[in-house]
Amino acid sequence: MKKIIFLLPFMLGIVFSNAQKPHHYPFNGFHLGLTLEGDYFSPASFHPTTGSTIVPKSLWSKNASVGLEVSYHFARYFGISAALNWGQHTLIVEEPYYTSIPGHENNTEELNYYGKRQNRMETVWSLPLKFEFHFPVGKDFYFLGEMGGTLRGFQFKQLLDGPSSYVITDYNDSYLSSLDPEDKTLIYEHVIHRNDNGIVCDMMCGLGAYYMLPYGDFLRGIFGVSCSFKSDFTGQYRYPANNISGTSDIRHSHLYLQLAYIHTFNYERAKRALNKQGILFQSKQERRDAIHKIIGNEKL
Repeated sequence: MKKIIFLLPFMLGIVFSNAQKPHHYPFNGFHLGLTLEGDYFSPASFHPTTGSTIVPKSLWSKNASVGLEVSYHFARYFGISAALNWGQHTLIVEEPYYTSIPGHENNTEELNYYGKRQNRMETVWSLPLKFEFHFPVGKDFYFLGEMGGTLRGFQFKQLLDGPSSYVITDYNDSYLSSLDPEDKTLIYEHVIHRNDNGIVCDMMCGLGAYYMLPYGDFLRGIFGVSCSFKSDFTGQYRYPANNISGTSDIRHSHLYLQLAYIHTFNYERAKRALNKQGILFQSKQERRDAIHKIIGNEKL
């Protein structure tokens, strides 16, 4: 917090110094965008309750989503937006740790290593609602800071019959050729339960930049973090043959990298402005050049 307070005078100085320069501000008005986002979700946490203190390993997971965004920008530096995103959401990626497992003729096989990786995924809809701040930092480039929240969990409401739990299991496959399928030995089980079938809200904030294209549209890149205030899942894991068990907690905080194409309607507004003036042009190129000169004018 102290670092943020220290940086505030510096950031405000940049804003006011740029405000004195004859920049154009092409943001005012409604925009429509297409987004592509990559997410890096934090691992689950495991807590032993009986037996060994060795716990399964949980790993960071990679996910992706696409979205449609509508935004409104005002007062040169500010904007608000809402989007509808759809993508894959990894609940958990884990590797059970095995000390020993049942072997041939009731013998015990010593292992002491992490087993095969397992995961569970869902398809998720989310609704990000954001407030953003932007200002020019160079020709066609604009700094961007955003903050807001993401609503998710729409498809898990009880009326829509969302899945309430998942079961992850592993069986001893070192000697399956000598067993009937129904005789496989359960060596690991992890049952996770959804904590709430309602809608939840995560907080998000990020930094990035806009680049203005020749026709007044934008390319945008943002890197940020999303923080979940509550656990999405809690669970219980156990190793039946070793009398080892514990609990798990899954909270989907994550890092995100978003790329977007933003249509500003500036080109269309510039064409309408020229048509109202009744200006005649010698060629289409001359008309395009005139449009390019007025794109970004805040009065359009």
